[in-house]
Amino acid sequence: MNKTAFCLLLAFLLVSVATAQCNNAYSTATYALAHTKKSLNSDNFDHQQLYAERAIASFEKDRDLVKSCGCEESLQQIDKGLDNLYKAVDPKDWDEGRYYTKKALANAHELINTLDLCTSRKAATTVDYGVDLPTESGSGSSNISVADHKNNLLDKQEQFDAEQQKIIKEQKQLDREIEEQRKLAGQSRYKRQMELDQQIKLKRVAEASLLELEKNLKEIAINLGCEQAIGSLNVEYEHSDESLSHESLEQTRQYYLQQTIIIQQLALDVLKNRTVSK
Repeated sequence: MNKTAFCLLLAFLLVSVATAQCNNAYSTATYALAHTKKSLNSDNFDHQQLYAERAIASFEKDRDLVKSCGCEESLQQIDKGLDNLYKAVDPKDWDEGRYYTKKALANAHELINTLDLCTSRKAATTVDYGVDLPTESGSGSSNISVADHKNNLLDKQEQFDAEQQKIIKEQKQLDREIEEQRKLAGQSRYKRQMELDQQIKLKRVAEASLLELEKNLKEIAINLGCEQAIGSLNVEYEHSDESLSHESLEQTRQYYLQQTIIIQQLALDVLKNRTVSK
């Protein structure tokens, strides 16, 4: 192998290693972006923190890959993203966590942009194939070797481009899935709020009716000469708003139904005792 062929082979190996590292860096960056999006779109504090922690792991892994890839300009966005995510994992409240997660999402997008630019520049930097090759005996085999290496480099570039397109396609699919999850979560919250409104209305009507029932039963007890037993008709039937948020509409109905049965049963016991005492 002459000097020219050796240089081309060396260049091919270097480009192959750098391309592989850049592919891995780009892929890991998309995971960091996906986890950060999930954190931002979470509808509760625990999930927000969970996905923020996963995003941190992806950013930290990507930092080493970016260094190996040689895209040093991307490290700044990784450091900014990590700084914001560390704050998002341990915020004062949910709103502050979402604020820093949103900033980290912008860092993730910028990270992918810088990696795109870096890998594009690397792809554009090719070996100079216009060098003068030796004309001595055996030069024909060297020419064949140079052509082979050139084709190999082009094949690697095509593979890299195909891999990037695959990652972009997967990222778009992930974006669609996250958006669908966000819509479903929004619909679920809306349905739950509608149900809670019905529970609150039921609470007002039921407790007003139970109060009136209790009043009427006490009047009946007085008229029947059961004044001493009136105290037993006192029933704690009021339900807190906090309790409503932890149960369904059907469970709320069952609660007030049971309270109605209890009050009526107590009144019946009072009347039975009055009858026995006579």
